[in-house]
This record gives sequence, structure tokens and C-alpha cells, in this order.
Amino acid sequence: MVSVRYSAAKERDMPLFRTLQWSWFVVAIFYTYGDFLHEFVLKHRALLWLSHITMFNAWLSFTAYCCVFVVSVLTLKKGLYKYQVGQLTWTIVTICMIVAQVKFVAHNIFNGIFWFFFPASLVICNDITAYFCGITAGRKLIKKPFLKISPNKTWEGFMGAFFFTCLFAFYFSAFLAKFEWFTCPVQDLNFRPKPIHCNPDAVFLPAEFVVPESVRWFMEAFLFFRLPVASLSVTLAPIQLHALLMAGFTSVIAPFGGYWASAIKRAYGIKDFDSIIPGHGGVTDRMDCQFITALFVSVHYNTFIRPNITTVEGLLAAATMLSHSEQMELLDELKHMMNST
Repeated sequence: MVSVRYSAAKERDMPLFRTLQWSWFVVAIFYTYGDFLHEFVLKHRALLWLSHITMFNAWLSFTAYCCVFVVSVLTLKKGLYKYQVGQLTWTIVTICMIVAQVKFVAHNIFNGIFWFFFPASLVICNDITAYFCGITAGRKLIKKPFLKISPNKTWEGFMGAFFFTCLFAFYFSAFLAKFEWFTCPVQDLNFRPKPIHCNPDAVFLPAEFVVPESVRWFMEAFLFFRLPVASLSVTLAPIQLHALLMAGFTSVIAPFGGYWASAIKRAYGIKDFDSIIPGHGGVTDRMDCQFITALFVSVHYNTFIRPNITTVEGLLAAATMLSHSEQMELLDELKHMMNST
């Protein structure tokens, strides 16, 4: 992303150009993941010793930020002010777009591999089916261009991808829900793989739902999920319903990440962001829809799925951070609360 505005002639005259670019990136990564790690260790007593290190993350990050900011100002050179300020602004925007959203990828992984692997598979499915629907039926039903900034996209590809992504999400989510390796959240930081076991969240367990007539018609017409004639209920895992919402997002909203990337390339007259993946225009072209999808999944999980935030494990971990006198005070308050109830 930084290379989009790259100018070899100007870079040669600019001191510490690449060093500053990487410095801003490292500071952003250090703050983002240090903050996330601190949140995680506070919830687990076994990792509480790490909190004595991670608790200084904000102070260390701010110190590093101040240093990089001062150096950035000191390297401003007469005749290059406009380019340097523009490049610095572009760097900060890139960090906000990429690093800030990547933080939620870590959150999703720690909530269970399902919340990372499944949304990523939806984006891939949507991209592939949009391509094949576009080349087979594109502009045969709707002649009007889909988007001017991405002229190869078609309405047929967009709508076909929506249908197949929803179909894929409904059945693939139920398949992944059977494996604890996908559904169990992270409970410890360990570099040695070990068997994973947990009580599965209710969202992954089959349950009986009373199906409204409108939903019944949709399921039979579009998902090929036929209900018994005399029944208006169906047994399925709640995650399958959440999967349909995620599929809708990856089909309607997430593609705009790709359209935004296309607009950037057109604005700066480049065909691809890079050539690290031959034929695909670099890693950025593969990830432009994944970032916003990860953000959506994190918001959706914490709003509609996340279990009770207050847990015994979390409270005990927080209590160990108190002094002895504060722990005794907490114990007295708990006894008083139990007696009053």
C-alpha cells in the first residue's frame, strides 16, 4: 500500500524514507497486539504473570509513537514538504485500514478457529462463484454495467455469488460445527500442540426452531431444504442461521473492499499492488475483502453470540491482581451479598 505512492526520484532525496515507513508499521503492530494480549492474559490465571509485562504496553507504545513522530518531522526537507506530508498521511491511513482491522483477526482466532476459517472461506467462495457466474451469464440478463470502477464485474456475477455463498454457508457451517478443533476457544498460550476439548457453545449444537411460513418458503425454494408437509419446525444448529447473515455480508458489503482497492489502483495508474503471487496482483488483492469481513465477524460475535462476559475464571484472575487487604475486603463483600440474597 505504501508503494502505491512510491516515487524513486523523490525517495533518493528523502532521509530515512523506508525506515520511517517500517517504524510506523512496527509501532502500530506493537500497540495493537500488545493491547490484545493484555486483554487475554487478564482473563486467565495461568497467564497472569504476563500481565506484569503487558500492562506497560500503552506506555511503551506511546513512547515509541512520540519518537517516530519527532523523527518524521525532523526529516522534512525543503522542496519535498508536500510529498512527505502526503506520504505520511497515506501511511497512517494504510495503518488504520489494515493494522486496526487485523487486530480483530486475532480476536476471532482466539474465540475459536471457526470464526477465522469459516468467514475466510465465505469470501473465497463468493469470489470464485462471482467469477464463474460472471463469465457464464454476465451481461446476458442485465446489460447495465455493475460498477464503473470495476468494469469486469457484472450483476449476474454479483447475484449468482450471493446465492451460492448462502448455500455454501448454510451447509458448511454445520459441517465445521462438528469438530472441537474448530469450535473450542483458546484457553492457554502454548507452542506445543495438544488435544483440544471443551463444552461446545450452544450456537454449535442442534436445536429445534419453529419456522415461519415466509422462512419455510425461502428454505425450500433457495436452499433445497424441504420440511415435512405437516411440520413447521426444523432442527438445525443456530450457527447455520448466523452463517446466512455472514454470507449476506460477504456477498453484499465485503466486495466493496475489492472495489475500493480497484479505485486506488486506477487513481495511481497501476495494474497490481505487487507481483508476489503471480496472476493475483499480490497479497493485497487476496485480502481486500477479508479485512472488513473479519471486523464484521468480530462485531457480530460480540453482539449476538459471545457468552456471558463475566466469568468465574475472569473474576478470579482479576482478584489475584488485588492486594491482600483488598482481597479480604472483596471476600467480605461477597459474603455480605450472599447473606443478603
